[in-house]
Amino acid sequence: MELTTQDSNRLRIEFQTEPIGVLEALNSALSVSAQIELDNVLPGATDGQWLEFFTITAPEVSNLVPILDEIGRIEPVFVQPASSISNTFYVLTFINGHEPRPTAILLAHDAVPHRIIVQDQDMTIVASVTSWQKLKTLAEAIERQHRSFELVGVTETNEMSFPLGGSILKYNLQGKLTPEQLTIIETAYQCGYFEVPQQATAEDVAQELDICQSTLSEQLRNAQNAVWNVLFGDRIR
Repeated sequence: MELTTQDSNRLRIEFQTEPIGVLEALNSALSVSAQIELDNVLPGATDGQWLEFFTITAPEVSNLVPILDEIGRIEPVFVQPASSISNTFYVLTFINGHEPRPTAILLAHDAVPHRIIVQDQDMTIVASVTSWQKLKTLAEAIERQHRSFELVGVTETNEMSFPLGGSILKYNLQGKLTPEQLTIIETAYQCGYFEVPQQATAEDVAQELDICQSTLSEQLRNAQNAVWNVLFGDRIR
């Protein structure tokens, strides 16, 4: 791929590539409908070990433990169902430090990871870089290590979203929702739209945002769905 160099503010990027390391092993062990999100990466207590925290949604799996045991390259610490109505699990594992990790190549090129998801054989990464030149260098490095790099979108921004690993819901939402989605939800909240009884109607919120009511309804539903996705993973259809 070709990227031109130009002066810019921080770039929020989204791209797809092939999963590597434990993410690739998990993806191969689960069905194609599964979604694996890497929530956090921490150095372990001993050299050569890392802790990785995942949210895994696997519609066809009721017990994830036997599948994890078969992989052999990970040591599960705990596997906890996210709820009683969905096949979503929170998984904490020890990982061999020599396993390739997408976060390693991102940090090596000064990219800040915000979200890493594997689904349908693809790994989607949302990250921030400081310049177009950094993006170009990162893309070339990922093409060498992962064999592919498909840029999905780039947004210039003056703000830095919270990085991967925010354990507080506020930080997770800030990193995983778009600024527009956060604005819609915050405006509706500040207007009293979610109060019982309602302190503001949809028309009031739409006027505050200077958009039509039908646009507000659609954008608010999308924003709310994004919040539920952060909490519970993809809805099982």
